[in-house]
Amino acid sequence: MDARIGDLEARRDTVGRRLEVVERRAQAAKLLRELLGNHQNAQADELSAPVLEIVNPWLELLTGRDYAELMLDDQLLPRGLVSARYDEPLPLDSLSYGSYEQIVILLRLAIGVLLSREERQLVILDDRLVNADDERMPRLCQILEQAAEHCQILVATCREAPYARLQGRVLRIGGHTGRFPRRVQEVD
Repeated sequence: MDARIGDLEARRDTVGRRLEVVERRAQAAKLLRELLGNHQNAQADELSAPVLEIVNPWLELLTGRDYAELMLDDQLLPRGLVSARYDEPLPLDSLSYGSYEQIVILLRLAIGVLLSREERQLVILDDRLVNADDERMPRLCQILEQAAEHCQILVATCREAPYARLQGRVLRIGGHTGRFPRRVQEVD
């Protein structure tokens, strides 16, 4: 019986030491997770700050100062806006589809400007401004002009009139017949 008790006590001590090791590993994993999260947040802040420095003035210009700033998540995706009138964050789902598209355009342009510091980059906009109203379209054109000082912008559209005041080359693809242009033969 004494031998059995001794064996059980030894097993208890071994299990206790293993438990201590497992607890230390769990604490280390929690600490590592926290450090990684802090690093990711710091990295996202480093990336978002320069983007927001460009986007926020454009946002004020675009909206006639209705919105003061854009809020980004850790993936540089828009997560909300701060209303200048109420100084309160608003969710993006409170915006119209057109306003949301315009904010996405501002982000794309800002990233294009930032990436163009050493070499002008190309930003392609596929008629995402189709939902801009008559008040915002001239403001968007002003923003496009500002961005074009730093990067190349290609706007694919079927509506030329809203962009008429912009400087740049217009390339027309085929005549407007309501059908797709003829296919171009591929060259090997």
